[in-house]
Amino acid sequence: MANSIVISIIVAIFFGGVCYAVSGQWILGTTIFLCQLLFGIFVLVPMVRRAENKNRLAQEAHGFIRSFIITLSASHSFDDAIEHATDLLSGEERQMFAETSSYSVDERLDYLGRFFPGDIYHVFSSVVHLYEEQGGEILDVAGPLLRESTRQEEERMQHRRNQKRAILEFTTLWMMSGLVMIILRFGMSSFFDLLQGNLAYLAMCATYGVLAMASLFLFVRGITGEKAFVKGEKAHGKMQKEEA
Repeated sequence: MANSIVISIIVAIFFGGVCYAVSGQWILGTTIFLCQLLFGIFVLVPMVRRAENKNRLAQEAHGFIRSFIITLSASHSFDDAIEHATDLLSGEERQMFAETSSYSVDERLDYLGRFFPGDIYHVFSSVVHLYEEQGGEILDVAGPLLRESTRQEEERMQHRRNQKRAILEFTTLWMMSGLVMIILRFGMSSFFDLLQGNLAYLAMCATYGVLAMASLFLFVRGITGEKAFVKGEKAHGKMQKEEA
């Protein structure tokens, strides 16, 4: 969260600085800076935060499932399996899950399913119930589940790598565009003197800042899959408490 805010400040400084450099108007540069900063903090950062939270929960779900099954296979103890798997949890869900220590194994696993996105955890819960009823070797019963969980985790990691590559490309393109505008501004200073104060030119400079914000929004929405605003959005842990 803190890193996202710092990045928003840097981005706002960059675009505000470019608009000031090419327009020569500190009011325009400050306006673009403030608009970009507020837009980043109140729109883009929450989108990124929600996407990062979902990614973290998906990673923890994979780790929990794998640790639980392997530990259960080795110790044949549900308590040991839950204890080892819980070590992989973080955030509020770990604290809230610890408060269910008096629940049965089935109730604890079902409760944890409220946090994890997707269907893989619910399949895992069904496999555990089946193992409890019919017995056998858990690795045989859960083998297809482990393979599917591993496949999804590999896809998630590949998606993360693609996101990083897209972020690098997007950042490079916008930095180049800003630097080109600044170079033209100072390389053609005599021509700039003729344009300075021209309303049409200032409008074009402002349009550059607006297009930057629109481009950032579309890019963040594209790589996160998140909407700008979620009605009734609450902190993850608080939402779970209210549902409970």
